[in-house]
Amino acid sequence: MRTIALILGTLFLSGQALANPDYYPEHFQEQIENGELKNQELKDELYRILSKYHNPSNDGPDSVGDKCKNADCYKHTPIGYKQARRVLFGAIHLKQINGEYHVQDVYCDRWIPESEFSNRPPRPGQIPNTLIVNAEHTWPQSKFSSRHSKSTQKSDIHGLFPTNSRANSSRGNNPLGD
Repeated sequence: MRTIALILGTLFLSGQALANPDYYPEHFQEQIENGELKNQELKDELYRILSKYHNPSNDGPDSVGDKCKNADCYKHTPIGYKQARRVLFGAIHLKQINGEYHVQDVYCDRWIPESEFSNRPPRPGQIPNTLIVNAEHTWPQSKFSSRHSKSTQKSDIHGLFPTNSRANSSRGNNPLGD
């Protein structure tokens, strides 16, 4: 079971998956434990799980299918790039320090205060001035899969982080490193 937790904890794509260990159906968990899913087969199965309805069970993992079987069912829903950035900057990486809003730049590990923005400073639910801070895709857009919608991949909140705009621009499509 520890292996499943490590693999799934490292992979993840859906806030629901992180909040609920029963998000993944039992057969998937067994396949992971037995080493039966790897590489493309693993990616394909994860995509299948994410694109189906999840029907929670009171006594174990969700059942996954094409239909919603009860009022508690849920399904992964892409929110779009603009909304993903609104959540990224205006909630996840936003902090109020001494009454002033700050957004965290992950490249320099620095909290950028609203006083450094001449317009559109960081605020709850807002996208700050992109000339100061921008959204970095940890997986470059140029390497997105052609098998899935670019819009969905671009808005995956788990792969977006706020960065200093100049640093982000100079990185380009180079891979991340130490």
